[in-house]
Formats: sequence, structure tokens, C-alpha cells
Amino acid sequence: MVTASSALTLRKGKFIVATNLLDREDLSDEEVLTAYTGQQHAEGGFRFLKDPLFFAHSLFLELESRIVAMVMIMGLALLIYAIAEKKLREALAKED
Repeated sequence: MVTASSALTLRKGKFIVATNLLDREDLSDEEVLTAYTGQQHAEGGFRFLKDPLFFAHSLFLELESRIVAMVMIMGLALLIYAIAEKKLREALAKED
């Protein structure tokens, strides 16, 4: 007999996560999955950089040195954003 929850499980998609580390002692399956799901934080950060409110889409730079400087500034902004987000999450966890 197929229950509603098992039917939902059967409909869910599957995906493959691969690594170039073949020794399970170096990296367990759980660690691979944790690293994969942890990428969402980085992806969210880059989504922040692409946000129209960040105004990066409206800048036009021609000199390579200015492009490099802008990328560095954007990276630092992303780092500050991530630190602020972490501090906020810690404060909210403390407050419950």
C-alpha cells in the first residue's frame, strides 16, 4: 500500500553529487552533502551582488585596474554582508 508521504517521496527528484576525493575516510558521504548544501550561502551572497539595489549593474568601467578594484570592493561588501548576517542569526538564536 502506498501512503501519501511515500508517494510524495517517489515523486521527488534525485540528483548526483560527485567529488574527486575517492577515499571515504577523507570525506564521508555526509560531509560531501553538507558541503554541497553549504554552497547556498555563497550563492545567496552572489545574488546579493546582482541585486539592482546594489547598483553594480549600472556601473561602466573601462580600465582593467578599475574593474579589479570594483570586484575587490564588491567582494569586501559581500564579506561584510555575510558577517552581519551571521551576527544577526546569532543574536536571534540567543533571543530565541
